[in-house]
Amino acid sequence: MKRTIGTWNVLIAIWAAAALAAQPSPDSDRFSVADFDNSLEQMKTRIWNLSSSAGGSDKQDAAGRTLRDDLSDFVLTDTVLDRFAGSRAQIVGQGGSANELHDLQTLAPLGALLMREECKLSAINVYWDGLRSEPAHATTFRAEGLLDRLPAARREAMLKELESLYTGFKVSRSRMEQDVDECETVTGRLPASIARASDIMGAYSDLRVKLATETDAAVNSGELQALSMHRTASCPSPPIPAPGSTRPTVRKSPDLGSLYPETAKRLGITGRVKVRLALNSDACVVTVSVAASSGSLQLDKAGLLAGLDMEFAPPAAWEAGSLEVKPDGIHYFVLPLTFSLSGSSEGAPALPPQP
Repeated sequence: MKRTIGTWNVLIAIWAAAALAAQPSPDSDRFSVADFDNSLEQMKTRIWNLSSSAGGSDKQDAAGRTLRDDLSDFVLTDTVLDRFAGSRAQIVGQGGSANELHDLQTLAPLGALLMREECKLSAINVYWDGLRSEPAHATTFRAEGLLDRLPAARREAMLKELESLYTGFKVSRSRMEQDVDECETVTGRLPASIARASDIMGAYSDLRVKLATETDAAVNSGELQALSMHRTASCPSPPIPAPGSTRPTVRKSPDLGSLYPETAKRLGITGRVKVRLALNSDACVVTVSVAASSGSLQLDKAGLLAGLDMEFAPPAAWEAGSLEVKPDGIHYFVLPLTFSLSGSSEGAPALPPQP
């Protein structure tokens, strides 16, 4: 399965970007205290927005703390603001102007303070993003229903792997507090958080591959019935077959983009499902079943819907041996469907050979 990095709201900024976000002075090597005042206010606004957001302000971690608690206790505390005010007063001087230009060495105390606060904010946000995102993957994995379809022994083994994975990815409060305490620079935080996101997505993707394998094995052994859907509406009138044709031709391909489940998209769940289409003598799809699972019940069901949505033109005469044919005159073939976040989710444009 494809590993995809989800969207992570990590507030990481190098001091130069944070401290000089306001319009800089014409002289690119000289700045004013007012530039740092503006950056401080912008940081306060970001903290207020985070603290008041519904996404994490009331959620508690294992220590009983909330995002709001951490922002209040660690970032721009009264002590930090007093230090900023003190350094600011020394630079401006008695009767001086906040708009007076200074070199960066003179402004270094303000820059170092803001850079450290940015680093704290980054560490806290990475920690709380992890608390919100990791359980979403574990919960969805349990809630989708594919696990519940497995026979008991296979299901218990998969649950143990899931619990082991979830435990291994639990974020550490002590690590976050260490990051906050030892912040020296913010430049190293972004690669680390992206790598962590990639590891989480990859691990859950790998586990879905195992779930797909277990599901297929249970179906093949007869322990589990294949997931399927049946046509409920009447078949459309078949078009006139092309003269001399011996195989059905695709008239309507599935639109996998519109069938891609929104929850799966949001969590970055991708995969390939093989569906087995049953066509009657008029090449109408009457039944679709899962021949090989994607490891996601959402994607498997979307694949079934895609199969039922396909339309074919019948051949003038069915080619002997071209497709699997049952005694009741139903013709079968397997179609691979790929759900991808790249925007190029794919179904087969033409009838594939019977594997």
